[in-house]
Parts: sequence; structure tokens; C-alpha cells
Amino acid sequence: FDDGSVQVFPSNEADPRYQLFVGSAVPLYCESFNDNPAWPQGSNMGLEWQWGPPVIGLAGEDPPAAYTGTNVFGTDLSADGRYRPNLVTSTTAPAVTNPSFELVHLQYWRWLTVEDGTFDQATIPANGRPIWKNPKPVNGTLDHVDREWRFHDVDISDKVVDGRVVARFEIPPDSDIELGGWNLDDVCVVSFRAPAAGDDA
Repeated sequence: FDDGSVQVFPSNEADPRYQLFVGSAVPLYCESFNDNPAWPQGSNMGLEWQWGPPVIGLAGEDPPAAYTGTNVFGTDLSADGRYRPNLVTSTTAPAVTNPSFELVHLQYWRWLTVEDGTFDQATIPANGRPIWKNPKPVNGTLDHVDREWRFHDVDISDKVVDGRVVARFEIPPDSDIELGGWNLDDVCVVSFRAPAAGDDA
């Protein structure tokens, strides 16, 4: 900037690279959250996932607006916007059936703020097997703090069982330091065939 300061994007040391998906994919399931998705929830002490406009909250860690449309699906869209201590919470997307395509990816937009993975774990399992989690460095000081809507593409091809896959979003936190948690928008499971040799790029 003019004052000599430098800003590196993306501004999240826990996830320092943007993702870009190139190619043509077939949507198997998509949820824009224009309407309440009514995804089932799991919790050890009350429901935490809510549907509606995001709430910045007292901490200012959640998005000021949805990525598209008006509504998102996220943890604690009211009060101070932070997930509660010791609250193990999850939500599960509908089961998706995979036709005879080779590759299946989970693609979605997120605004996630969560303490270092040493203490609070934001995880995504597919068919009960982990496909992503926030980092857990040795020093325990790398909080995952998105400061913008981020596109996330995850290969879940090897998690499909009998042509079926179910994705879940979770947070099991500890008793200290809670952040804004998950905010989800435009969640899709897509399928496509790998390009063959000689195909145009």
C-alpha cells in the first residue's frame, strides 16, 4: 500500500492458498440455502446450526452477508455469533447417489473461524471418514480465521460406498476460546470424468 505496508491474500495463515476448479462437472446435489434446508443436526447439548442471514456478532468474525442470496447455514446465527464451549455439534447434508462417473467432489463456499486444531476441530467427514480438518500445528497458535468467503473443493471419490456418499460438517470445541464457527453457502456435490490423454485443456 501507499504507506509501505503489505497485505497478502488470502488473509488466513491457516489456509494460505485460494482454490480454483477448472472443467465441466455434473451437479449431483446443490443447496443454495434460499430456503431452509432442514439438514439434520447432532449435538451433545442443544441445537447450534441455524438458517438465515448471517450475524456479524460481537466478535465481528462472521460474514456481513451471504455469498449469494440472503441466507446461509451456520453455527449460531444469533446472539454473539460464536459457538458454545464444549458443544459438540454437526449437521449432515442429504445422501447423494453417484452415477457412473469416475470422480466426485464436494464444493462449497465457507466463512469459517475456529480456534487452532489443537483445541477446536472443524472437520468434514464423508461416509464417516475424514476429508478435511483445520490444521493442528505444534505450537497451538494457528487459528483458522477466514476474512472473506472462500471456495473449497474436496475430492471425495474414494469415500463413495456402493454409489452413495453423505457429507457432514462438525465442530467439537474445548471449554475455552470460541470463535464464529461455520458459515456455509452454495454447497454442491459434483461428479465428472477425468480428462483423457489428448483432450483439450
